[in-house]
Amino acid sequence: MDDALALYAVEQLSAESVVRFRSAPSDFLCNFTLHSTRLSESLVAALSQGDADESKSLLDSYFTDCVSRHDAIVTFCSSYPAFIASRYGEDLALRVSNQSLKDCPGWLNLWTLTENMSQTELAAFLAEHFRYHFSGPGRRGACTVIEDDEKIRLLFKPCGGGGALRRRLGQHLPRLQQASALTWGRQGEVPIYCSHCALNEQHSLELYGYRRFLTRFHPDPDHPCEWTLYKHPG
Repeated sequence: MDDALALYAVEQLSAESVVRFRSAPSDFLCNFTLHSTRLSESLVAALSQGDADESKSLLDSYFTDCVSRHDAIVTFCSSYPAFIASRYGEDLALRVSNQSLKDCPGWLNLWTLTENMSQTELAAFLAEHFRYHFSGPGRRGACTVIEDDEKIRLLFKPCGGGGALRRRLGQHLPRLQQASALTWGRQGEVPIYCSHCALNEQHSLELYGYRRFLTRFHPDPDHPCEWTLYKHPG
């Protein structure tokens, strides 16, 4: 898994990254693809045999494998626009990164799925969504929910996407140097991956005329980031 993650490391990314991935030995690619399948098959077998200790051990291994794959994808989604920014500038990098998100069927389907949800229902949906991003301490999916009469706050420490990425890569992770709406007016603090949250705000504004949820970005990844949903946002 370490070799697989290295393919996506920001400091190693270049125009040859895709070529290097495609030319990787076939046994490496097969192992990368089949490893989790073999773990899940072994887990099912252990459960069927009633072997509790073996099942717990295999479940822990399967969980670690899933987090590694998730983080490899997130790192890639950060690395390719970061490389574009270093060669061709941040404006193009942001256009490429955010257009790729807008063109993703999963992203578009999430907006369709949630359009008729109340703000309370949306908050529950988003908390569950970030559980599947392995958010929270130990990457176990935890989300702190704070509710009052006016709003619902979702706190992720860290969020499993950009927050975990910032903790993982530290100073190797480039930050956007141009302050804009996609950095919440911050300069030199927001990685390009985290601009996806700002894009979500803008997209909801275009769809509904208001932001369905607001992001509170903290430049220190040891602090939680937060999504706030106002119960009557319009």
